[in-house]
Amino acid sequence: MKNISLLITLVFMSFLLMAQPPQKMNYQTIVRNAEGQSMANRAVVFRFTIHDGAVSGPVVFREVQAAKTNPLGLVNLHIGESSRLEEVNWGIGAKYLQVEIDMEGKGVFADMGTADLLSVPYALYARQAGSVDDNAGSGSRAAGGNGGSTTPALVWDCATRTLSLGTQTVRIVNCDGSFGSTGATGARGATGPTGPTGANGLNGVTGATGATGPTGVMGTAGATGATGPTGPSGSNGAKGMDGQKGDTGATGATGATGPTGADGQDGATGATGTDGQDGSDGATGATGPTGADGQDGATGADGQDGSDGATGAGVTGATGPTGPTGDGIIPSLSTADRDALVSPSPGTFIYNTSTNCFEGFNGQSWVGIPGYATAWYPDADGDGLGGITGLLYSCPQPPGYITGPALDCDDADSQIGSGDYYFLDADGDGLGDPASAIRACTAPPGY
Repeated sequence: MKNISLLITLVFMSFLLMAQPPQKMNYQTIVRNAEGQSMANRAVVFRFTIHDGAVSGPVVFREVQAAKTNPLGLVNLHIGESSRLEEVNWGIGAKYLQVEIDMEGKGVFADMGTADLLSVPYALYARQAGSVDDNAGSGSRAAGGNGGSTTPALVWDCATRTLSLGTQTVRIVNCDGSFGSTGATGARGATGPTGPTGANGLNGVTGATGATGPTGVMGTAGATGATGPTGPSGSNGAKGMDGQKGDTGATGATGATGPTGADGQDGATGATGTDGQDGSDGATGATGPTGADGQDGATGADGQDGSDGATGAGVTGATGPTGPTGDGIIPSLSTADRDALVSPSPGTFIYNTSTNCFEGFNGQSWVGIPGYATAWYPDADGDGLGGITGLLYSCPQPPGYITGPALDCDDADSQIGSGDYYFLDADGDGLGDPASAIRACTAPPGY
């Protein structure tokens, strides 16, 4: 069921007391939704229930009425329209009215609260009492005798000229048919106990926002303030992006051939290309240098002197052929023994037992031999990229060298990295082949 609330703004419950009073109570309310908006021209169903003695006491009256709100959301009903209010025993115990509402007409009622009925409905009780029956003579007369009914009687005593019904006061015809003089006002009864605090009513609807007031007159402009001091200079901006590569300039005239320069350092090893077809067998290379002589074996022990033989008269035999030269052996030296060598010849090879590495003397220093030592690349700027020149072979890692990659286009500047990717443009249309890419510091020819 939708979240519907009933805001009761005006409730009138009274009895229409006339010569023949109808047994009804007026009920008026405004039906609103959960947002506080009145529900205009809306069909609703109310259910009224009267409980005896307590909010949840026995049901002594129940009635269901259908109604339709007016353009303001207001409904006016008469409780007792279809059920008999006079059957409620108003003289015994308190009575509580429960109001429920069905906004959808589906027989599902939302409880809107229960409140105790105050003095107005008890006019029904006075009607039950009826008129006083003059029984002639002195004595008492009872009103509204019901043949054994438990309803309290309204009693008139002619001898004492008193009428008693609890604390209620009525004007009644005297025994002789005339109206007696008004009796003295009785003493004020004790104040009854304070009833329980009723439930808080629903919040009223938020009023509409008032119209915006007119704009005030614009004030005069204030005087211009003094110029503030110049702020400190800002920090240097970030390094701008590299500009686009300019067009290749026209080829200049060929200059005179300069003197042949010194051999440059070996460039970085390029990426391994695809295996080519096997070439024909090359010519046999020249025989390498003869290895150093092996160490002399230990001298054997002297044998026993034999007895002198007789001097023969034999003829001296011919000299036998020279035997083959033995294999050369690379000497094994520690680093200390290697450095103790005096003026080693370029091309001298040793096995360094301190570093477990084959080394050769290049005329200036001992270096590792490619294929038997690790390739090291200089990293002067410490950016983790090896320089493309300055390759060094060594078994231990030299200070300031790394194993690669050898991609640093400028090893003296850590801000310059490994260059760009260039793509093959074999047809010269300005579009590179994504399957043929290389990384270099400058664009190679044809890329």
